[in-house]
Amino acid sequence: MTALIEKLTPHFKSAEGTSRGTVVIGCAKGDLHDIGKNLVATQLSINGFKVYDLGTDVAVNAYIDKAKEVNADIIAVSSLLTTSAYYQEELVNRLKLEGLRDKYKVVVGGGPITPDWTRKIGADGYARTANLAVELCKEILEKDTSAEPLILE
Repeated sequence: MTALIEKLTPHFKSAEGTSRGTVVIGCAKGDLHDIGKNLVATQLSINGFKVYDLGTDVAVNAYIDKAKEVNADIIAVSSLLTTSAYYQEELVNRLKLEGLRDKYKVVVGGGPITPDWTRKIGADGYARTANLAVELCKEILEKDTSAEPLILE
């Protein structure tokens, strides 16, 4: 799948000259499963988002550091393993602790991730598929998600 994405990406039409926002994306610490994350990153990129893909096994500090560096709008964290989903929660908590929670929207996804988990950890949004993740990121930048996260299934 990774080889296919790499081969096809140059042929996708992108929304050059426009920017919907900046997204820092990666797989949570301890997780090496990146097919879904790669699909989301590609879809975001061809739909006008500036995407910084941190890869797999990404520590919470790396997300925050990169978001600060590139003035990100959204931090997107994928997790296929239930054991790594904890780091999605840790990210939200660290952003609160550092007084940065209002600066970045946090979206989560991955096989075991659910709307209930999204609400529990205080993330801003959740999407079940790569296509929905694009819609989520578009909408999340336009809406106030402080009361209730945006859920797209």
